[in-house]
Amino acid sequence: MLRICITFSLLLYAVGLFAQPYYAQIVTNKKDTLDVQVKTDNFMFPNNLIMDIQKKILVVNQGNKSGEYTAKDLLSYRIKIGSKNYTFDSIDGLFFAERLYVGKVMLYKYLKSMMSYDGHEGAAKDYLLRKPNDTKLHEMIANGFSRLINKEQLKRVFADCPESVAKIEGDVIKVKDEDKLIAFVKDYELTCHSK
Repeated sequence: MLRICITFSLLLYAVGLFAQPYYAQIVTNKKDTLDVQVKTDNFMFPNNLIMDIQKKILVVNQGNKSGEYTAKDLLSYRIKIGSKNYTFDSIDGLFFAERLYVGKVMLYKYLKSMMSYDGHEGAAKDYLLRKPNDTKLHEMIANGFSRLINKEQLKRVFADCPESVAKIEGDVIKVKDEDKLIAFVKDYELTCHSK
């Protein structure tokens, strides 16, 4: 009986830790910046939480007034999850994506739900690139293995820059992780969009 009580107490304590509100700063379409608390039902697994807050966020402000915000309502928001700070931008008013790099070229990460062959749900990463003077969003799907994004996808997305394509073909640049992808995007911006 004592074991059951201890186990139950630890479970309640753990759920209480995970269910704490997240503190965020939102930027409305009117460019007002507000400090808010965000509540979510997906608090157990970080990827589920991120996929949830890419669609909408439920805000509770100091006056205990709550509201739901979608990508149509906000320009961006910043939120702290665990020890990491995330910034999410509205992508064409359709969804939020994590900001990885913003300059003349913008790079975002978007987690999407996927089902495996054996019925387990997981998350897949898409990287979204917006070039200067281009309304199109270029998608690169992370495929794992030896490179985060394969050569064919990189050549397709960066085809407007022969210097970048040459670096991809010559294996000068191997995009093995997010840091290398960000470095490559910065190099692409400097090489082909610095004027």
